Amino acid sequence: MKRTSKFSTMGLDNMKIIIYYFSGTGNTKTVVNLLKSHLDTDHDCQLFNIEDINKNKVDFPEQNNAMIGLAYPIYGGDTPHNIYEFVDRLPAGDAIDLFILNTAADYSGSNNNASKRIIKRLEAKYYHVFYERTIAMGSNYFLEYPDTLVKQLYETAKLKTKHMSEEIINGVQRIRRTNPFLKAFAYLGYKGETFAAKRFGKKLKVSDDCILCGKCARNCPVNNIILENDKLSFSDKCIWCMRCIYECPQNAIKPGILKSVVLKGGYNIKKIIKDDSISGDFVNEKTRGFYKHFLKYVNDPKI
Repeated sequence: MKRTSKFSTMGLDNMKIIIYYFSGTGNTKTVVNLLKSHLDTDHDCQLFNIEDINKNKVDFPEQNNAMIGLAYPIYGGDTPHNIYEFVDRLPAGDAIDLFILNTAADYSGSNNNASKRIIKRLEAKYYHVFYERTIAMGSNYFLEYPDTLVKQLYETAKLKTKHMSEEIINGVQRIRRTNPFLKAFAYLGYKGETFAAKRFGKKLKVSDDCILCGKCARNCPVNNIILENDKLSFSDKCIWCMRCIYECPQNAIKPGILKSVVLKGGYNIKKIIKDDSISGDFVNEKTRGFYKHFLKYVNDPKI
């Protein structure tokens, strides 16, 4: 559904835009930086890491006369727990325009309900959510995409974020359609992933390769990892972002259960983007099987 926003802040030159973002292993941060590069052409776009605000490292910026963006990955067909915590702390909006940017391993309609519950909380705080969009990126969970597809999705994200920047600046309303089935699917997915993530995080193990550098404890977005008395311990706050496993410099953190969800080759979006030997042409007219459905997505910047 698309229609022009009723608020007059849209389409103005030199608009202030504040984007709050959370990125587990880099996909969302990568897309947010692409969006910022387009918005910065004519506007003042500022990025704030949700983790820093949740951990009281930085304060909320002044939001008066600004458009707000909220960016995060979709987990279990819904919104990660730390985003709900963030929105609960968010200052009242006073009818501020707000757009939502999601990243996911697919663009399918099964994710159309992913932001509906968080939108209700935002609207209760007087934010006008006029736009929500999902941009597909590489998978860091269970199914390992070929590097050429990850690179292709990144190249496609450049076009998608350019189109998105044009739409949000011009006040185009874009709200994903949903239905009772998707609502139930998202709720069950959210509950199921929450249950599994807590147990996954609690059962993480550390191999003898660990050098107690503390990177995992410092960088965990929900403080699920504690380094104390030269020992790492794990709690049940895990949101399954996979950061601790994939970013450990010693590859020392291992799953104790549900080992199949961890990609054997890890996930490093920065490395793939920088590797010029990786082409971005995996999906084409000759593609068959599961990945064929991406063809329409990569060929149409408006999707």
